[in-house]
Amino acid sequence: MGILRGFLLACVCVVACDRGAHGAPKPNSSAPPPLSHVAPPAPSSAVAASPAEPASFVSLVRAERWADARAAIEALPEARRNEPEVRFAHARVVLELGDAEATLHELDGLDAALPTLAAEIAALRARAPAARHARVRLFLEFAPEVGTAEVPDPYYGGANGFEEVLDLVEAAARALLAHLRRELSAA
Repeated sequence: MGILRGFLLACVCVVACDRGAHGAPKPNSSAPPPLSHVAPPAPSSAVAASPAEPASFVSLVRAERWADARAAIEALPEARRNEPEVRFAHARVVLELGDAEATLHELDGLDAALPTLAAEIAALRARAPAARHARVRLFLEFAPEVGTAEVPDPYYGGANGFEEVLDLVEAAARALLAHLRRELSAA
């Protein structure tokens, strides 16, 4: 929408420059306006890189170089980073890098700022919660107090092998349940 807004403003300026004080056409209004009054062509994508930007994050996103794109976007001046188009690109980049919280933060409020991208924004939002929980963890990571990260094979644990495994699994199950309760109550 920001690019469209700029294009429309340029068109209004061309029309305003071609009219008199009260909006009446100048005597030779059929002649094309001088080149200085012609609006520049609209960029071909929703996010256009400024020529002053050293590393074009747009080309990095298109090349799917996510880490480089994130660095390029975060190196932009704050005013440029807060533009809706740049926030949308940043949301896509951080989602691809697995940072669902940053994705959801960047997408906040973009529906109103970029209505033409509403479907893409909704798709990124739908993917974000899955990315937040995508990390695979070992079962015993939930119970660090047991002192081991892996459940041993009970067949090689001697006479108490099965009892030891059962104790580890019960401790980890209790810890996992407590973790899930905390997660669900926070949501």
